Amino acid sequence: MRIEDLFPLAVRERERAEELRLAGDLESYRKAARDVVDLVLTDDTVYMDALPDEIEVSLVPALDTLAEILDADVGDERADVRDRQLLVAAMAARASVVRQLHLAPPELRALVLRLPPSPGEEGGAAGVR
Repeated sequence: MRIEDLFPLAVRERERAEELRLAGDLESYRKAARDVVDLVLTDDTVYMDALPDEIEVSLVPALDTLAEILDADVGDERADVRDRQLLVAAMAARASVVRQLHLAPPELRALVLRLPPSPGEEGGAAGVR
């Protein structure tokens, strides 16, 4: 059995990340990722604690991963690999909360919508009202 058969969404996300990387708009996605991480994952947790539980539970684990990638020591790692990792993590963060965005504060909603949509996101931001 092929890996593509076991994890079809992961393969599509990797392919989508490569398309986005080659399209050349990586810096806008990197800035959006940094902005949403900086908004929610602050040292004082006041903003995070004020979020509706549904948003916090869905979004924070994905943002933790995104923050790790943004803050990682790049070392000898290839730029294309790092860029794909960033894009996949940003898509995962958006996907984790997109169906509940109507519950999010407007500032967070706007930042999440700046993250790249995953290939599994049907009809755009389904949770936005």
